[in-house]
Amino acid sequence: MGCVSVVGIVASTLAGAGAEIQYGCAFLGGHAPHWPWYGIAIAVVRNIDGVNAINEEETKMRLKLPSPGEMNADQKQTYDEAIAGKRGAAPAPMLAWLSSPEMARHATRLGEMLRFNTIFPPKLSEIAILVTARHYGAHYEWWAHKRLALKAGLDEKIIDAIRDRRTPRFDDPRSQMIYDVAKSLHEGHGLAKALYADAVESLSERGLVEIIGLCGYYTLVSMTLNTFEFLLSDGEVFELASATAAA
Repeated sequence: MGCVSVVGIVASTLAGAGAEIQYGCAFLGGHAPHWPWYGIAIAVVRNIDGVNAINEEETKMRLKLPSPGEMNADQKQTYDEAIAGKRGAAPAPMLAWLSSPEMARHATRLGEMLRFNTIFPPKLSEIAILVTARHYGAHYEWWAHKRLALKAGLDEKIIDAIRDRRTPRFDDPRSQMIYDVAKSLHEGHGLAKALYADAVESLSERGLVEIIGLCGYYTLVSMTLNTFEFLLSDGEVFELASATAAA
């Protein structure tokens, strides 16, 4: 697990004459190694006199998430399994779910399967995830998966349209179908007969089941991130809030 910038600490520690960041790494992880880490951020700073000091800054999250050293055996087993998985890091919501270790274990396994082992490439899966994040106004989820969607090759105009609650224009019929299914699931709580038939024809029965799974899993993720008020990195903008205000 690579260390990342420590929010709110780096600037202040570097301001000290001769100060050097010797170790800077928050305890908590995101869905992928490049996601920021949240919770209690700790930086060990070596000053010009060679004296080590520990600076701590607590975020404004509602839940104190455990560091690996604070986890019980069941929690640590789930945490280690996530680190060894395809994500290479502990998913951010999993750290909240660890209050129920068995739930955390199974939910994290489901999330890994849906992220990496469906019949859809990331470019298509991210459409369902972004529609879900937008529906729930999940700032953290939107922020993280917008970047993953762009990396996967999803057109930024499509992402912006989802953010602004406008209907995107798709060139690929399967992309359009995934958007229509995800939107109907969240806003209509199901699929009309015609949409269901079209979805099975376009996506296959397995594909439809997996899109339902993505929408359901990321509903759980969005509710978790919203309830415990996971934070964005310092300086990041709440895109969904600004889009809502402009609407």
